[in-house]
Amino acid sequence: MLTVRHVNKTYHNGGFFSNNRQPVLFDVSFEMKSGECLGIIGESGSGKSTLGRLIVGIEKPDRGEILFQGQNVWSREARLGHISAVFQDYSSSINPYFTVLDAISEMLKIMGQCDKKELTHMVVNLLKQVGLNAEYCNKLPHELSGGEAQRVCIARAISTGPQFLVLDEAISSLDASVQTQILNLLKELKERYQMSYLFITHDIQAVTYLCDRVLFFHNGQVIEQSSVSKLSQIKNEYSKKLISSVIPFENIKK
Repeated sequence: MLTVRHVNKTYHNGGFFSNNRQPVLFDVSFEMKSGECLGIIGESGSGKSTLGRLIVGIEKPDRGEILFQGQNVWSREARLGHISAVFQDYSSSINPYFTVLDAISEMLKIMGQCDKKELTHMVVNLLKQVGLNAEYCNKLPHELSGGEAQRVCIARAISTGPQFLVLDEAISSLDASVQTQILNLLKELKERYQMSYLFITHDIQAVTYLCDRVLFFHNGQVIEQSSVSKLSQIKNEYSKKLISSVIPFENIKK
């Protein structure tokens, strides 16, 4: 489904006119199959969020290629309606002047789906799927709690029925109890729609709950990969360090 081949990415370092470039991703390669949930774990600055932006087409790699169903993700046609994302900063992910109805229906309008009555019905149904009722349609972002806002972002992300969802630190800014609720919701939605997830995080415990496989990132490189069931067998010392620093979630359903 997703193929990442020898991807490299650098950023200018030291100002607009500087020729210095800071490597962020170096020769990253991996593949994902349909229905898989792959965890990308690493500390801040490891390059994992940059990878997420490349996959959803926000940025372009300097070298290498990223293919979805055999098409380069830099092509809008390859992404539109097929790849979606939920980011960490839910507060800036929604236009502050949009109601929840406007925010969720935005992509549906872009894709030319439905008249106003049908859009409202679809949005209400999406809200129900993420645990919110129809009364939220007319709310503005500042009227939502963090957990509610992230549920709205998830509803918007799945509105077009995507096959692939990038979750970039999608739970890290939420309270622990809300994190658990969102993890349970994501697992339920994945099973219902048979979506593939790329789950970018710094928390191995969340990975073990949601993912099938995990890649460990350090200094812009994949240093190790493992199935979740074999994490006790990892060899790299940095990977072991990440696992040993876990603060477990409580009350996560198995």
